[in-house]
Amino acid sequence: MKKSAWFAFVHGEEPTAVEPVILRSWQRSRNHKINPERIEDNDILPTSLLEERLHLAEPLLRAARPVLALLANVLKGCSHVILLSDRDGYILDLLGDPAFLRLSQAVYLTPGVSWREAVKGTNAIGTALVETMPVRVLGPEHFVRENHFLCGWAAPILDPGASIVGVLGISGPAALCKARLLELAILAACLTEANLRLMNYERGESVPIPGSVPDPETETETETATAGSTAAAGLTAPLHSTAPLPPLSVPDYPQPLTSPLWVGSGEASRRILQRAAKVAATQTSILLLGESGTGKEIIARHIHLLSPRRDGPFVALNCSALPDSLVESELFGYAEGAFTGAKRGGKSGKFELANGGTIFLDEIGDVSVNVQLALLRVLQDKEIYRIGSGKAQPLNVRVIAATHRNLAKLVHQGKFRLDLYYRLKVITINLSPLRERIDDVYDLVPHFMAKFWPAGDIYHIAPEVYSAFLGYSWPGNVRELENCIASICALADGPSITATDLPPEILRPTADLGSQGVKAPEEVQPHSQSPLSSSGTTPGLLRIQTRETILEALSRSGGRIAPAARLLGIGRNTLYRKLKELEIGRGDFYEGYR
Repeated sequence: MKKSAWFAFVHGEEPTAVEPVILRSWQRSRNHKINPERIEDNDILPTSLLEERLHLAEPLLRAARPVLALLANVLKGCSHVILLSDRDGYILDLLGDPAFLRLSQAVYLTPGVSWREAVKGTNAIGTALVETMPVRVLGPEHFVRENHFLCGWAAPILDPGASIVGVLGISGPAALCKARLLELAILAACLTEANLRLMNYERGESVPIPGSVPDPETETETETATAGSTAAAGLTAPLHSTAPLPPLSVPDYPQPLTSPLWVGSGEASRRILQRAAKVAATQTSILLLGESGTGKEIIARHIHLLSPRRDGPFVALNCSALPDSLVESELFGYAEGAFTGAKRGGKSGKFELANGGTIFLDEIGDVSVNVQLALLRVLQDKEIYRIGSGKAQPLNVRVIAATHRNLAKLVHQGKFRLDLYYRLKVITINLSPLRERIDDVYDLVPHFMAKFWPAGDIYHIAPEVYSAFLGYSWPGNVRELENCIASICALADGPSITATDLPPEILRPTADLGSQGVKAPEEVQPHSQSPLSSSGTTPGLLRIQTRETILEALSRSGGRIAPAARLLGIGRNTLYRKLKELEIGRGDFYEGYR
């Protein structure tokens, strides 16, 4: 927004090109009789009252502080301040770049100062509290001129009862106005909410953690609505670790190639994120394909947060986790009296809860043909009927589906409807298995170490650990790596992680290769006599076996030389030489991927 719009408004003229949320806030600020040039009367708590508020907000602070530390590390290198306020807009805690912290003190962006709209005019924290939604306020969108050097992004934090208990905000200089930091603020607020829910659960209160599949017999309508209404609800397990993570760059729209959700900076990951960024702006259905554990739900959430629907709900359902008898009621809900035991007033389905946002249907290949037909009607008619109700409800939902199964093969077998298949696969994104983006191990290992290692403790990972990880095929993909790191952290005897801490299957990459049809690395060592030769194998047969071994490794690595060389236990130059000697061209190892 140009500063001329702000100038026109404060001088009584009708501004143009102003977002409705900002215009409403400006009007409220004018009604509060706030000086548009500077704040004349800041609301600053004395020390005793600030300490009292901090004491009352102790659960919120305990839930938010590890998230603030994580966010500060993600934004390392950028001028920024990360803020936590209570429900009244008083800043409770903040972290950030020291230089920008000093600069922001000039406008009292410090603990104990209230940033509610009635005091400060339009600003991210105060406006988020009034609008009860995530907002961004950039430069001259602030009502008061002295704050025009700031950009702000903020998201409300809800307690398990869906009441606002605070706001998580990010502030930076106006130069960051194009940065997509609202997604980070939303994600951090969701992490804090997850921590609050876990704390309630640990106290014995029955509060579902976001992302869990509710019990249809005991879930209340309020709980369902709460779980689906928070932006990106069910983002991840609660965050407790404050150990450092590798800093991520803050991407500019429209091609963000990093994500606070997706960990991995290899070429394959960059291609996945680039495609996700391109399709996010569309309204079409998306089909995510990939093996179990490759991060399909993470990419679905990433697309949602980059899309125009980012302020709407994200609702996820694992279709394989429910029996056929419950899938339809979970998807479409039911009316009162629809069947014996139906709740009074009925129940909203996942589609209804996702209205205005995104619904993620995981393991879509596992649903029955009857459910497939119902889904097809929803996609065609853009309306739903609760079970037992003849009343249609209009629907505005984007569908992202995912499966690890071969849907085309299921269609051929008559197990999946062809018309639904084409409805879902308008845009397809293939998620590479970890063995085909093995370089991401260098990002994933420290990420999971920071998650599972005791907070504040320093750890060291020996080089042979990475060598073992790089040589393993990871059939369970990222999920298997995460579980492996969790086990290592739980059983390690000291701060240095070595090969002795690894599970046996990780230490035997040769056996792993053999189980996958790849021969032992010794068969392709160029400067040593092969065990096969010494046992009577002819040179011609050895050449054939060596060629097949290399082709298999290249197929598993997606044709990338460095990972293939690591699988074979040889250097890249050696592999290049063997390719030339054995007359292996790109067409040979890409044939299976065409």
